[in-house]
Amino acid sequence: MSISKAEVSDEVKQALSTLLISGKHVLGVSPSDIISNYRKKNVVDGRRMMYNILRKKYKLTHEVIGALFNKDHSTVVYSERVHRSMLITEPAYVKRFDRLFRHFHGLKPPDSKLMTLMENQLLLK
Repeated sequence: MSISKAEVSDEVKQALSTLLISGKHVLGVSPSDIISNYRKKNVVDGRRMMYNILRKKYKLTHEVIGALFNKDHSTVVYSERVHRSMLITEPAYVKRFDRLFRHFHGLKPPDSKLMTLMENQLLLK
């Protein structure tokens, strides 16, 4: 089953934009790096955290999250397992995840101009 970004609700697209902005502020990872295939630890950790937030808060399937990040659903499944493990074994990861989670939930949605720009650059590739 293939999911296109056009099938994702505006609420989820806006949440992704807000989450990418939170990632930039909290983790220092640019939205373009998160959406890319970069494999640096801080980028992969940020991506993994974002998968988890979207999955838990919006009850998205692995397939939908994969489509949003241009990844296969199996990558999201694996990242979810690694995330759970890291929450147990890596205190620094827990601290960064907590900061991202809190920032995301406290951040107002981006204005419409920024939303349109981010959709054009990242979400609708």
